[in-house]
Amino acid sequence: MTPKSYLKKIKLNTPIIVTWVDASDSYGEGVKVAELNKWAERNGPTRYETIGFFMGIINERCFLGFNKDSSSKSGLYRGVAEVPLPMIEHIYALQR
Repeated sequence: MTPKSYLKKIKLNTPIIVTWVDASDSYGEGVKVAELNKWAERNGPTRYETIGFFMGIINERCFLGFNKDSSSKSGLYRGVAEVPLPMIEHIYALQR
């Protein structure tokens, strides 16, 4: 199941954990084309786990809210994160 199809089954404001991959960059050390395979093994992608409340999908990005303001009746989140759907590896819906 794709991340998008899984997220479409999750209710808004559900707490979730998103495991996703980000690109890796090389600063300063430089890389020769002939050494690219060795460099890629050493500097593979960075994996993150981000936790937040599912806010929705817009333009192929998953939006997560955090620091939910419980005193707000409109469901205000004080922070928002976004993860591009193609970078998502796993999604875990949490239960309260």
